[in-house]
Amino acid sequence: MNTRKPEKSPQTAAGTAADQVRVADQSFASNASQELGIDDVGSLIQKIGVTSTAEFEKLIGELQEARSYLESEGERIQREAVGYAEFSQAASSSLKVISETVAEWRKAGHPVRNTDDGTAGPAQWLLLTASSDCEA
Repeated sequence: MNTRKPEKSPQTAAGTAADQVRVADQSFASNASQELGIDDVGSLIQKIGVTSTAEFEKLIGELQEARSYLESEGERIQREAVGYAEFSQAASSSLKVISETVAEWRKAGHPVRNTDDGTAGPAQWLLLTASSDCEA
């Protein structure tokens, strides 16, 4: 007995393939929702969306904290730069005073260094006056 199976037309085969894909998609969605304990795909999408939104909000919060930190650090560095400039100016002024004092001592004929006769030069004079200022 030769019974031949009827051949399917290309349109019927395409319809069957599409039906198989549809059934497979439904089966996958059903299995995925059952594994996750979710009854429908809508609540699955909502759950994913809420998680993603929470992650974005967390990331935005972290970026805002980083921005605030960087702004405060920038302000601190500017304050330190101003302080350094003031300190540098004070050091320069002090050096100018010392230099002028040494120049006056030289003009007056005083030795710059300590001599054997026990007289103090300008550097020692500055140290002596500074120490006497501290004691007062």
